[in-house]
This record gives sequence, structure tokens and C-alpha cells, in this order.
Amino acid sequence: MQTVLNVPPEIAQGLAEGIYTRIGGTVRNAQTGSIVALLRDAAPTLDLLPAAGIMNLGVSVLSLGVSVIGFAVVSHRLNRLEQELQAAKEMLLKSNQDLSRKIDLSFYANFGAALKLAQAAFTMSNPENRRESAFQAINRFLEAEEVYYSYARGVLDSGVRGAEQYLLTLALAYVSEFRCYLELGEIESAQFRLREAVIIFRSLVETYVTTLLTKKLCVYLHSEIQDEISLSRLTNIIRWLEQDEAIDENAVFQRTRRDIFTLSREFDNWKESLPDAVKAHLEFKGYPATFKQLPQFVSQMETMIETFHRLEAYGEEVQVMQQLGLSFQDWSQLSPPVFQSAETPQVVCILVPEVVAA
Repeated sequence: MQTVLNVPPEIAQGLAEGIYTRIGGTVRNAQTGSIVALLRDAAPTLDLLPAAGIMNLGVSVLSLGVSVIGFAVVSHRLNRLEQELQAAKEMLLKSNQDLSRKIDLSFYANFGAALKLAQAAFTMSNPENRRESAFQAINRFLEAEEVYYSYARGVLDSGVRGAEQYLLTLALAYVSEFRCYLELGEIESAQFRLREAVIIFRSLVETYVTTLLTKKLCVYLHSEIQDEISLSRLTNIIRWLEQDEAIDENAVFQRTRRDIFTLSREFDNWKESLPDAVKAHLEFKGYPATFKQLPQFVSQMETMIETFHRLEAYGEEVQVMQQLGLSFQDWSQLSPPVFQSAETPQVVCILVPEVVAA
């Protein structure tokens, strides 16, 4: 096993040529699906980073590797999600929309307290006290999962704004519980709970993506936004949604061919058919100016899918860790050789032995 800063040239070339593909924090052989390398953030930054370089890392509330997203990082990102929800609520109030009452911020303080409890638990020297406090934190994370699942489900069903923040908060709650089990050495419990979380989270994200895509998929191919939204971006979203790797750009275009030629004549009908979750983000400016706001929806869908991929990849990361016979503490301390470079490292790349990756 080799650990290096940034992506080795052979991996970068494989990604560029489609030999490898990145899914969350894993780099895989595109043909066999076997893991070639695992990625983790080069530094546990508190702020999210934009997409960069050949890795196209995207943006997610979760870090690439589970060993990097500690309780302090989760707490920082939780605070920002709370602020975003508050801003959304104030915007709806100003526009006299009664939908603002469906945005509930009352439980964020409880989740924040659970994170502080977990952080304190793993600084305790007494094993019994550490374990007892950790399980108290886990119980609070379980409560947070129930609350934010209910919040997310509610706003998705009623089509109001706020689903993004609730979904991302739910992902943070899942990871916090998972991280506690890993710190305790309860690997089987951690994997079992994460598998359940991945199933639930995917179902919610599928509903979210379906809502934002709307029934008139062709709006995302409008000529006014052709520089922001490519057909390949849209195809990647649909491929994930339908879990069908055979879907290509031509298949997506064929689905939308008829609607494309009628959209400009039926703009008002399309506008009225939008769900409230989409309308809440749009400022209608007539045709075609309204379409210029749609790229943000594509970015939001990609962010949610990226978050799902990272959550799913955490379980695969732990499986590799087990196959290599490492504890979570040893795995977390893996680091590349120190060297001087003017370039800021983007990721730490852990090259996985072929015998393990298979």
C-alpha cells in the first residue's frame, strides 16, 4: 500500500481516458468496478471546496474520507446549514409565503450539543466513561436522524423550499453516528448502520432529484443556458437516478426531442406546472430570462448525488481498512511522506493493492 499527496500521473491519465472513474472517495476501474485508490482530503478544511482539476471533486457537505470528517468539521458545516435555512425562511416570510412555517430550526441546537458530547467523549482517558458518553451521543444522533428524516420527507412531499439543508443535515447525522462506532472499534455495528442509512438517503435524494428535473426535462437544454448545462451533465444525473449505466446522451436527447420544439410556445403552461420546490427558487422574469436561473438546480442535484456517493464510499473505505488488518485509528494516521512543494495538495491518495481491491 502506498500513500501519496495528490493523484499519481497514471491515475490522472486513467481518469481522463475513462479507464478509471471516481465515485465519492473511491477511484475504480471503469470495467470491473474494483477499487484502485481511496481518496481523502489533504487537510480537514472546515469550508467546502469547489470542483477542481481532473478529479472533478464536486461539492459536498461530506469530506472525501470518513477519517477526515471529525466532529468539529461536522459542527462547522451544521452551523452553516442552519444559517442557510434561516435565510430561506426569512425570504419566504418577506414574500408573504405561508410555506415559511414548514421550515423548522428548533432541533439544530440539540444536534450541536450531541456533537460536543461526542467530541468530549473521545478525549476521556477512562475507557468506561468514554464508552458511556459515546453511546449517549449515538442515541442523540439517532434522534437527530429521525427528526431530519421527518423534516426532509415533509418538505419533499409538500414541495417547499428547505429540502437541501434538511437532506445534508441528515447526512451529517448519519456520519456522526458512523464515526462514533468506528472510534469505539464497533466496526460491524458501524457498517450495518451505514448500509441502512445509504438506502434511506438514496430514496430521499431520488425524490429530490425527480422533483427538480420536473416533467419537462427539456427546459434544462434550453439554448439560453447551453454554456452552463451540457447534455452530458444532465445524462449523468439521469443515469444515477435510474441506476442504468447504459443511458447515454443520445437516449436523453430522444426523450426530450418533441418537447424541445414546443417549449417556447408553451412557456406559461410549463411555468404553472412547476412544483413549489422549484418555484421557490425561481424569480420569473418572462421568456427566456427565467431559464437562466436553472443551472443552479443542476448544481444542487449534483451536490446531493455527490453527497450520496461519499456516504456510500465510507462503507467501502472501512471494508478496505479491514482487509488490510488496520484499526480505524491506524487507518486515520496514514499519511504520505513529507516533502516541500509550492503547490497546495488537493487530496491524499491511498493506492490499494490489487489483491485487496479485488
